[in-house]
Amino acid sequence: RGLRLLGFRERGFRITAMDFAEEYLSTVKEMGFPAFASDFEHLQEHAEPNSVDVITAFHVFEHVPNLDLSAKTSFEILRPGGWLVVIVPLADSIQAKYLEKRWIGFTEAPRHLTVPSQQGMRVLLERNGFQIARELPDALMSNSGMWALSLFPWLAYTHRKPSKVRQLLT
Repeated sequence: RGLRLLGFRERGFRITAMDFAEEYLSTVKEMGFPAFASDFEHLQEHAEPNSVDVITAFHVFEHVPNLDLSAKTSFEILRPGGWLVVIVPLADSIQAKYLEKRWIGFTEAPRHLTVPSQQGMRVLLERNGFQIARELPDALMSNSGMWALSLFPWLAYTHRKPSKVRQLLT
């Protein structure tokens, strides 16, 4: 929905949004951001090498079929000293450990093509030219949402009628 983009814009960044599907870009376009549909394999068609300051991939890498190509392409279009900010579910996270097969990071297959470990992400990024600056957990609200969807996956079903949801809760 582009909410994080607003924060980047407020801090002076010039923003261009990208998503895999054109239909998901209408909201960010309405917010005034230029936007295009692409996958990582075709990013060079939209950005010159060494031309981008920051790439954010919030819950994206687990959906791409070729992580090495995604990381390599990101590295190539980033300017020297640029940042790649990745949020990805990790197979060795606390949530994965405690929720096991109920964890939404695992149950989202086949939409989640990969669920890497923390070390796996480090190796992937370093192998493709990146230096790891910091590793931080995602925001509390996002993590809380992941716990909730793991424990009550039917809450994510937008096609349920409110009365049906109330029935399930009581």
